[in-house]
Amino acid sequence: METLDSISFLKIDGEDLSLKQVLGYLQLSGNLQPFLQEVASQHVIYTEIQKREDLEISVAEFEQAAIDFRLERNLTSSELFQQWLANNGIDYAAFKSRVAFALKVQKLKSRIAEADLETYFQERRRSLDRVDISCAFVATRQQAEELLSRITGSGGNIEQFAQGDKEGENSNVEIIRGPTLRRNLPADLNDKVDSVPIGELLGPLEINGRWCLFQVERILPAALEGQVKRELENELFKRWLIDKAKQLDIKLSVGAS
Repeated sequence: METLDSISFLKIDGEDLSLKQVLGYLQLSGNLQPFLQEVASQHVIYTEIQKREDLEISVAEFEQAAIDFRLERNLTSSELFQQWLANNGIDYAAFKSRVAFALKVQKLKSRIAEADLETYFQERRRSLDRVDISCAFVATRQQAEELLSRITGSGGNIEQFAQGDKEGENSNVEIIRGPTLRRNLPADLNDKVDSVPIGELLGPLEINGRWCLFQVERILPAALEGQVKRELENELFKRWLIDKAKQLDIKLSVGAS
């Protein structure tokens, strides 16, 4: 009868490590629980995929996914791709299985999320909006007050003020412009976005130890598509996966003889 001690799991520098040793190392390092959770999660995913009939992958889908995989990793030449396979200890058949499985997982995410996706999007919509904002940062409130006066006197636009600085007179001013997710804005700034007219110069406002003047150029509403949709599907799928894994009865006897 095989035991954890008798099952050879790894060989390092010619030394066989039993499954018990490997699990013991993980336990000592505090990594056993995350390892078991990952195994449980993969078991849930694999089991769900096996019992569903709505996750079929077409030849065209597979071929495109394989091409994308190689392009993303600069494996366009046959030599580089073969070297990558060798480095990862797999052959082309295993690569095909990995790509096909990843495609099925992505389809599974969409299927799991679709019932709650629209509602979840509406709940998260505000944080997913992007804000096109111009900010001018300085070190002190006094500098911010002086900067406010100068920008107001030059037309009241932060970006135009920066473009007019031909002599580098404002080297102590850091100006940032561009769209950013609302959820990434500092809380104090986020609270003011909805209450100020577009283009109005506001501040000074202290943010993370510096003083800021800002203008909201425009608000870009989120849409349930592309990256936003994938992000929300991933979040809903993760929630589902955690719930499923919690229901599993997991037992491990590291000290079995």
